[in-house]
Amino acid sequence: MLSKILKLLYWLEILSILHLLQVTTPTLLQVATWMMGYSQELTRLAEDGAQFVSYFATPIAESAPHIYLSAIPFAPKTSHVATLHQTSLARTLAIMDGKLTSWPNHQLMMQDHDSFFTSVAFSPNGRHIDSGSLDRTVRVWNAETGEAICEPLQGYDDGVSSVAFSPDGKHIISGSYDSTIRIWDAETREAIIGPLRGHNAAVTCVAFSPDGKSIAAGSADRTIRVWNLERGEGKCDSIPLDLLRTATMDESGWVKGPTEELLFWVPPVHRQGLLRPDNTLVIGAHPTRLNLESFVHEEDWVKCHFP
Repeated sequence: MLSKILKLLYWLEILSILHLLQVTTPTLLQVATWMMGYSQELTRLAEDGAQFVSYFATPIAESAPHIYLSAIPFAPKTSHVATLHQTSLARTLAIMDGKLTSWPNHQLMMQDHDSFFTSVAFSPNGRHIDSGSLDRTVRVWNAETGEAICEPLQGYDDGVSSVAFSPDGKHIISGSYDSTIRIWDAETREAIIGPLRGHNAAVTCVAFSPDGKSIAAGSADRTIRVWNLERGEGKCDSIPLDLLRTATMDESGWVKGPTEELLFWVPPVHRQGLLRPDNTLVIGAHPTRLNLESFVHEEDWVKCHFP
């Protein structure tokens, strides 16, 4: 059995050096499934190996020698991987008091955000976790090792309040206290849609529809807005529609263009429920949809009057 343990640990060394530790846990769990009914000893070893890697993913991923210097000494008393190998380790730390008897429920800890976490979500396949933070970023983590797998996703002017994966796992949606929403490609980590505007206060929660064709967002402005993604936000060449997508509305009701030019003023009763392009529904406010196909502004404003 000791030779099997050594081979397992050598395998972990190689995967650590190659930065492929994320394949370890699912592989060992698959081995455990295969061994059921054939060898209880190997089944327990594979299951314990999966626990060993999940719990000590951080030091093992950082440095292969810490399989022996950190992981084995801190492993619980009932760990087959640790107990069978510990007698061959002479110069490592020893736990005098407080050594765990069995594996704890808590497995990983991610802590690279510069401020509070506000939201977390698993990808549909369970391999990744995304998180939002008051540091105005979204991060994506390896759910097996706890490592950040990319640079922080940035672009918000305030903290990120909510995150979620699409049902197919290909996209990430995030909402912010700056009242906007963005959608990211989960593979390239690039923003592909947004910022989506329309809410007049902080976005507090976001979600994809089960078919992935729509998104919904709740806000501190007491409304829920729904966007249809199949309409292709950003794909329409209509200048009025693009203006309304990117325009902002201040507290006094002025809708402003990208250079802060005044476009039009909206009465109070219409502000919360003002529908943007691709906005299919607003809940909690009087809905108002505008047609800007004939809208003129700035120097062309004189054309609004027929002589």
